Amino acid sequence: MKHGAVLVTPDYRLRPEHEMREAVNDIRDFWKWIDESLHDILAGPQSLRPVDLDTTNLAITGESGGGYFAIQTALLGLTAHPIRALIPAYAPLYLDAHNRRMESNPEWAVPIGVLEEYLAKHELGRIMARAPYGSRMHLFQSM
Repeated sequence: MKHGAVLVTPDYRLRPEHEMREAVNDIRDFWKWIDESLHDILAGPQSLRPVDLDTTNLAITGESGGGYFAIQTALLGLTAHPIRALIPAYAPLYLDAHNRRMESNPEWAVPIGVLEEYLAKHELGRIMARAPYGSRMHLFQSM
């Protein structure tokens, strides 16, 4: 604990297998878990050493979809704790510019059929919360 920081990373359900509202609910549940369980876990016998958790000094960060959910945490008030720093990286927020680039460069566009084919093979109800970095960009572009 060189810097006195506790890092906690949530998982959330991914698109296109799940709707965005489900992932937002996952992040809401993550903050509920922080409030109801994390302190006891860090102070309990399973901890390497007891940790005093200070949730009044939060820095929230995330990359790509994680950056999007970091911003949603602040905008939607998913936590009542004060956020001291919000650091999104590569968060997909301004998709209109991306869409205009695709219209002016159709060779860059990924056809909707890529997404439809993927979903047709997807097992209904299967939860996808992790994927190798970069492996789903074609699905994002197709959406």
